[in-house]
Amino acid sequence: MTESYIYSPVDLSANSEIKRVKVVRSLWDTGASISLISTRVAKVLALKSIGKTGVSGYNDGVDVKDTFCVHIGLPTGDIVTNIMAMEFDSDEYDVVIGMDVICMGDFVIIFLPNLLSWL
Repeated sequence: MTESYIYSPVDLSANSEIKRVKVVRSLWDTGASISLISTRVAKVLALKSIGKTGVSGYNDGVDVKDTFCVHIGLPTGDIVTNIMAMEFDSDEYDVVIGMDVICMGDFVIIFLPNLLSWL
């Protein structure tokens, strides 16, 4: 998990006020084909649905959920623009960063075994 920012879909080069939410519970999920945004964050940003999509794989059936266009600010300082994120309900995470974002760069996990000794 990392921190990230979620921006409403505005022109980031314009001198307009940019509404964003700092998200401290962003899960990077290589098993998710698209990114997800919690209902709570979507409401805070007052996002308008751009459509609906069906999802399967985490329960027995297919759920149809709203989708939103968002910009995602990554821990590196980069901003990935115009990502279609599907709404989901979770008390555990605010955002799930899926392969639609992960495959845009190099995803590296560094294991530091000595770091675990002081935990």
